[in-house]
Amino acid sequence: MKKQDIIEIFFEKLFPVAVFSFIIISLVIQEDISLAKQVMSFPGIDADLACNKQVQEALSLLESEPLHDPRAPRWVGKLAASLKPGRFAHSLSVAWMSRRLAHVHGLDPLKAEQAGLLHDCAKCLPLDEMQRIAVDHSLTDDPELLASGALLHSVVGSWVAREDYGMTDPDVLEAISYHNTGYPGMTRLDMCVCLSDSIEPLREAYPRLEQIRALAETSLERALLLSLEGTADFVTSRGKYLHPRTQNTIAWLKRSLSEAR
Repeated sequence: MKKQDIIEIFFEKLFPVAVFSFIIISLVIQEDISLAKQVMSFPGIDADLACNKQVQEALSLLESEPLHDPRAPRWVGKLAASLKPGRFAHSLSVAWMSRRLAHVHGLDPLKAEQAGLLHDCAKCLPLDEMQRIAVDHSLTDDPELLASGALLHSVVGSWVAREDYGMTDPDVLEAISYHNTGYPGMTRLDMCVCLSDSIEPLREAYPRLEQIRALAETSLERALLLSLEGTADFVTSRGKYLHPRTQNTIAWLKRSLSEAR
């Protein structure tokens, strides 16, 4: 293989921890590109993953604002091994967005980052594996949740975050559990993560996305309401099942905003 086709770049680990080190990533580059695009290096990210465009975009978000939890390098490695590239990139982007919104709204940025990073840790498990975990550990008896990986991965993800990633903070685990449906009475940290999941920078454009992003700068409640209403419209217009918890959350947000006037 030609020399210009492969370069080895050393990157300092961009985590605010006491010990910094360099790791090597081999990046296969096109013949007409003289320099490989700079990406952050994390344990578990191999050359193929590092060359993925979405992953590079997600890592670039964290270049100037690294992940702060000292366990993040290990978590990122596990996520890289268990998620598809697009889902992995999404998780990094949600961690960035959650932390950013937490700063804006006076919430705990570390908890927001943790929940954002781990929110989809069970997303790529086969449905039958999610169901086994849910049944074996009595996570839910809701038949609608059990029938859908899109719904069940949040509940199972909270369990996986605790058992496989060592996350014990109940606030973080709760945010993971409800990030895809919301729930009446949810905390503002829960709102932050749920909202970040739908507006993170790598999200493909959808109706009202920019309006929701703008609202998120001033009101988590109003932005989340608009986001969930959009989700409800999308799901029902396609004849798919909308979980009652989402419907109830929409109604709760409307009441709360009305009472606050």
